Amino acid sequence: MMALDRSSMATEVLTPYGLAASSVENRIFLPGAPGFTEDGASYDVPAPAAAIHLLSSGGYRLSGGILTGPTGAPVSLSLVVEAADPLAQQLATAVVSSCAAIGVTVRVTQSGSPAGDLLGAASAPSLPTGWQMAIELRQVPAFPSGIASQYATGGSLNVDGYSGAAMAALLAEVPVASPAELPALYDQVDDRAWQGCVDLPLVQLPIVVAFNSKLLNLKVGPYFGAIAWDEEDWGFRAS
Repeated sequence: MMALDRSSMATEVLTPYGLAASSVENRIFLPGAPGFTEDGASYDVPAPAAAIHLLSSGGYRLSGGILTGPTGAPVSLSLVVEAADPLAQQLATAVVSSCAAIGVTVRVTQSGSPAGDLLGAASAPSLPTGWQMAIELRQVPAFPSGIASQYATGGSLNVDGYSGAAMAALLAEVPVASPAELPALYDQVDDRAWQGCVDLPLVQLPIVVAFNSKLLNLKVGPYFGAIAWDEEDWGFRAS
């Protein structure tokens, strides 16, 4: 997490669309929403020297551009990437180069398209046995309570197998918290995910929507790829 260059990734992905090259700072809230804080700001700029220092304290050594573990074996990681996703491929290249800066070799493994509905439990990607890293398509939940499925022990979208006592305690407060307390509580959930190094949001995916100017009541849906989510309200302006 300390080695990856999220700022460069955002610039590379978003600038061609004329969008601000800003990193994802919150897993739950979009900028401007109540409860949004820049919890991930400390991971905006890569810190390879700090990463190497932390690894050294755990018995790892960097020599000749190669990081070796406590047993002396070179550190090599596997990165699973969806083969048909050009954006994922682009980000994978950046991950490989970032990790190389701390002597870690990353082997990219191509996977097929994930099956299932993005809104249901089947949306959890099918990752190969022994996977270590994966570039996944994730979305800011339409309802913040949906975050529990990603970070609760045994949650339907908890593909990382993460389980933490502090996170569990926060998620247990959600059902009994008042509406006024929820934004701050959900932000604590996000902050805990950063502290626990559960996963690392890389970049907000750009979404381009084109439609007929005569079409009325069209609203971009809260889910990726879901334009036709309220089509019962659509209509065409009379000529």
